[in-house]
Amino acid sequence: MTAFSSGSVLIHKLSDGVRVAGKLALLSRSQWWPANKVEDWQQRQLTAILNHAVSCIPYYAELNLELGNLKGAAALKRFPLLTKDIIQAQGLRMRDPAIDPDGLHFSTTSGSSGQPTTTWFDRDAWLLCKYALKIRRTLQGGSLLGERLMIFGEPAPGVRSPPPEVQNLWAYRALRLSVFLPVDEQFSMMISFAPTIIYGAPSALKELCDYANERQLPLPTVRTVFLSSELITSQLRAQLTHDLNCRVIGVYGSTEFKEVAWQCGAGRYHLNFESVYVENLASDRPDSEPRIVLTTLVNRAMPLIRFDIGDYARIGSDPCECGRESPWLAYIAGRQVEYLQLADGRRISPYLLTTHIETLPGLRQYQVVQHENGSIELRVIFLGGNAGHDDDIRELGRILDSLVGPETRSSVTPVEVIQRTAAGKHQVVMREN
Repeated sequence: MTAFSSGSVLIHKLSDGVRVAGKLALLSRSQWWPANKVEDWQQRQLTAILNHAVSCIPYYAELNLELGNLKGAAALKRFPLLTKDIIQAQGLRMRDPAIDPDGLHFSTTSGSSGQPTTTWFDRDAWLLCKYALKIRRTLQGGSLLGERLMIFGEPAPGVRSPPPEVQNLWAYRALRLSVFLPVDEQFSMMISFAPTIIYGAPSALKELCDYANERQLPLPTVRTVFLSSELITSQLRAQLTHDLNCRVIGVYGSTEFKEVAWQCGAGRYHLNFESVYVENLASDRPDSEPRIVLTTLVNRAMPLIRFDIGDYARIGSDPCECGRESPWLAYIAGRQVEYLQLADGRRISPYLLTTHIETLPGLRQYQVVQHENGSIELRVIFLGGNAGHDDDIRELGRILDSLVGPETRSSVTPVEVIQRTAAGKHQVVMREN
């Protein structure tokens, strides 16, 4: 690299740093705005992004919506729901052709859902969603700038990750660990790095804690753990809080929008209203939570409008005891695929199963699988190995039978390993077709 190009990179980084700092200054104030100011902000941002989409994005331009009459949330109803099928079929027609692609950033899903997609971000949206919002969440979680951050759960599709290195990540010293590394290597690196903040998949952190507990090895004291990507069960939350002597905070997000919501001290998932607008749709089933669809407020390069993310959650709007008046997700019921269809016609949430299964002590890990024939299998791994747990297996079978009813076939199977997805996630509930 020449001196000129090195200087250009440095200037670019400094420019980005200044812009992130400016966004962070706004975010530190906006989280405390009163409800009417939050609503006004979102309505103005919606109006701008909807008109931009119709005038600049080929896919939306062909909807023949009238410019100038697209004002706020009321105009959203005129847009069709957006799905991964549409994004895949439209390809670059979802992107603004006037924006130089060399200046764009992108994120690609792992494809574990069977529908891999790529989302393009303009520079401002990327700096806000990828950095500023995350830094705000970290600071509000009780952590400070300059701390040691371990990011756990990086996907490593197909190949073993290179040796992790400690790097500067904006205001933090960061170590990225792949969940596909052997647990003894993960533990050794964690002890050596001594993180004060951990961000990662719940199951990966549980494996580390179980490894240490079984060998009576000391774990580092961590200030805050942020959990994302998987279902956070009450048992797992309690274990991590105890083992790492830390505060555990849930983060809800997606590849297409980055972080959507995060937990405050009172436990509510506050929406990042500065970057995303969330709607509740009527439930497509009488026994489930309402669906949510997401609209970006900031990404002009690829404005996703009314994106059907496949999740079920209820939006709350009353002020929180933490002092924030922004909208929040009252209940995140999980992906549509996680619901189980029973032989008697009922659909049940995974939480109904997990809260009962976890009453049995000694479980290391479990997974609920619905097979193509409708039967439900509970795969289990016990702490210390599966031998000698016949009574526990029978008790789990009794619990499972009582929840799914006599018409649905169910079974409990001790296994040695529960495989992760290609993205490194542990699915608590899955379907096998």
